[in-house]
Amino acid sequence: MKFKMNRDFTVQGHGHALMFKKNEFLHVPPILYGEVRKWGGVSEDGEDITNYSAEEKTSFPTPQSEPQGEERENILLDACKYLVEQNDSKKFGGNGAPRVDAFTDLVKFRIDSTERNKIWDLFNIRRQQKLHPSNDNQEDPDPGSTATSNT
Repeated sequence: MKFKMNRDFTVQGHGHALMFKKNEFLHVPPILYGEVRKWGGVSEDGEDITNYSAEEKTSFPTPQSEPQGEERENILLDACKYLVEQNDSKKFGGNGAPRVDAFTDLVKFRIDSTERNKIWDLFNIRRQQKLHPSNDNQEDPDPGSTATSNT
């Protein structure tokens, strides 16, 4: 569907950047209909905003259908493992973490960079624990004591 605005304006979201020129129609992907309308965009067919349901137009699941809690964490941890095993450099950013869009493509629900960072940190902590399990049978030495040699 095409939209126009009464001013020059850029709308960004979900990997898109749409640069509107005043009173010129521009094709808008369905995922951004709500965002464009929020900033004053008017559709070519004059569809009223009150008749629009963002949930019907997007390819993402609704927040109610997205996994939550431990289920969500497990799905994201599995996604981390899969992405690491695939070892596709295009799916990782400069910081070494998987790209948000790589997660979204894989799990089919939305995550943001904050959630990605938390799950990536948790994944790496658990991976290190598996590689270097702590010996729970040994007691930690008293941190206040110092060792001395009698020789």
